[in-house]
Amino acid sequence: MGDEESSSKPIEPEAEGSTEALAEAAGESAPPNSEEEPEPPPIEASPPPQVLQPDPTIAYDWSRPPEPGAMQPVPSRPPDVVDHLIPTKNPPALLSYYLGCFSVVPCFTPFLGPAALIYGFKGLKAARENPNLPGKGHAVTGIVVGGFMLLLLLAGIVFLAVAAALANKK
Repeated sequence: MGDEESSSKPIEPEAEGSTEALAEAAGESAPPNSEEEPEPPPIEASPPPQVLQPDPTIAYDWSRPPEPGAMQPVPSRPPDVVDHLIPTKNPPALLSYYLGCFSVVPCFTPFLGPAALIYGFKGLKAARENPNLPGKGHAVTGIVVGGFMLLLLLAGIVFLAVAAALANKK
């Protein structure tokens, strides 16, 4: 019984555009669409973006490096997740992190350990001065790892010196 009801109904096209396409294919004109779509509002042309050009009347000295404070830009928004993972806006903290990690290699420890400590303190100072600047964790990691490796190196040197002194006494 249920099959008879469904078979007696005419099949309707699925979309409005399909009746127009069928009518055009049959050579008939398409029925007028009673629901006309509203026209979108006109798009206003905006002026082109301004491109900042250096002032041609000022002679820039590109042979000297920038001023020391110019290397630390101040972010205008709070840091997002990516800024916390890789704090590119706080270069001393990021550099301290990498120097501390690479100071684990014993032959690099005498050079990279002190550098990790120096840049770590610079990164912490920059993060303390500007609360929106990320990188405190990276700076602390560089200080801890670089300092630990430097202490381990100094302990090894003292141990070898004491061992050599004791070997010479016998």
